[in-house]
Amino acid sequence: MIVTALIVSGCSSTTIIQDPPSDATMTNQQKTEAKEQASNPKPSAMSTTAECTKQSFPVQPAEVLGATMQQLDELKGEGKKEYGTHSGGTVLTHITYIENWFNWKTDTKAQYFLNENKVSQITLTYDNKTNYVELIEQISVCLGESEQGKLTDSPSLYYAHWYSDGVAFDLQFFGNYTEIYIYPDL
Repeated sequence: MIVTALIVSGCSSTTIIQDPPSDATMTNQQKTEAKEQASNPKPSAMSTTAECTKQSFPVQPAEVLGATMQQLDELKGEGKKEYGTHSGGTVLTHITYIENWFNWKTDTKAQYFLNENKVSQITLTYDNKTNYVELIEQISVCLGESEQGKLTDSPSLYYAHWYSDGVAFDLQFFGNYTEIYIYPDL
């Protein structure tokens, strides 16, 4: 059995990930148990992705992406408005809320970015106390399996991607914080 230790810089915990044994090293009993688990998965606390989705988002991403600022205010209430400047002057760039996503242990900063007065992206920011491996596992309970891996020529060290109901969820772990970008899957 191969044991991989994943030590995250800046985090207070070490996560041990055990690679599953190969067929060559598994006993007949282990092979039988593995087949039974695969064919009869144990139900999680939330039995379906749909139930998890309804309970795990403060708003349904597919409904809020493309919404006007007025619709966002009606849906969520007033958040903290953030402004930026460019050659055309000062503009409202995003509205920030503190929310809970994916039934995670703690609330996080959620920024609803605007483009031409419509929500174009939601960015969730988790601090260095967040174990990104556990966060990926929790999101996968809600959205299903992700595509994930390590990055070498990028500011982020690890990524995970999910696609659900026309929405892309892009997690990027930067070493001292994790961000999730939520945007229309075009």
